[in-house]
Amino acid sequence: MNRLDVASLLLRVSLGACIFLHGANKWRSAESRRGTAGWFASIGMRKPKLQAAAAAFTEMFAGLLLVIGFLVPTAAAALVATMVVAIVVAHRSNGFFIFNEGQGWEYCAILAVTGIAVSGLGGGRISLDHAFGLEYAGTWGFGTGLVLGVGGAAVLRGVPGLDPGHRRAGVLRVGDAITIRVHGRRRCRHRRRHPLEASHCAERRLAERVR
Repeated sequence: MNRLDVASLLLRVSLGACIFLHGANKWRSAESRRGTAGWFASIGMRKPKLQAAAAAFTEMFAGLLLVIGFLVPTAAAALVATMVVAIVVAHRSNGFFIFNEGQGWEYCAILAVTGIAVSGLGGGRISLDHAFGLEYAGTWGFGTGLVLGVGGAAVLRGVPGLDPGHRRAGVLRVGDAITIRVHGRRRCRHRRRHPLEASHCAERRLAERVR
C-alpha cells in the first residue's frame, strides 16, 4: 500500500459517507420525504415524489459503493451527475458561495470535482475493486467519471420534469419571502430557510409572494 492508496481511501470513504448521509436524510422519515418532495416541487420538478426518491437512492447507493470501493468510477459518475443537475436546476442562480441566499453552487461543485478525482485514483488496494481484480485507475477511471457523470447529467437535464422554467406559480423555493393571510386579515411573514422547515402559522393560506 502506498500514499496513493491512502489518498484514495480517505477521499472515497469521506465522499461516500457524506453523500450517503445526504441521501439517507432525504428518506429517513415520512416528514423528510414530504419535505424533500416539496423542495423538489418548489424548484419546478413535475414528479417531485418520484424524483426525490430517485435522488435519495442514487445518493445512498453511490455513497455505499464509494465507501466499500466497488465500481468506484461508476459510483463517482452517479455522484457527478447528481451534483451537476443540482447546480443547474437549483443553485446556479444563487451565485457561487454556499452561504448566499438559497445556497450557491460552491458545495455541489466541490463534490463533483472530488468525485472525478476519486474516479481517476480508483479504489486503491483497500477496496473491493482491488480484491476482485477490477482496475479502473488512470485514464479509464477519469474518463468514466467525467464522461458518464456529465453525460448522465445532460440526460437528466433533458427530462422535462427537471426544467426549472416550469416552476409552478405560487410555489416557493428556499429563501423566498412570503406573506401569509390568516382568516383574510391577519398576516405573518415567514422566510423558508430549509426545504424541511415547516411553517408554524396556523390556519393560513398563501396570499402573495413578496419579491
